[in-house]
Amino acid sequence: MKSSSLESEAEQVIKVDSDVSTVCCRGTDNALGHPAVYLTFSDQDSVRCYYCGCEFKRAVNSVKSPKDT
Repeated sequence: MKSSSLESEAEQVIKVDSDVSTVCCRGTDNALGHPAVYLTFSDQDSVRCYYCGCEFKRAVNSVKSPKDT
């Protein structure tokens, strides 16, 4: 199976602070990026860009349970 460098660059994991609720993905830094998309975490600790496959992960244990509020 042939793997392009674009796939390896795009399919990465980006760690964000636990209090972040929305991230913006624009793809890779080169000319092959994609339109800006905003991804919301809601009640999950990770979201994946539907254009490039890049995954954004919040810090561990960042989702509060109803008993924590």
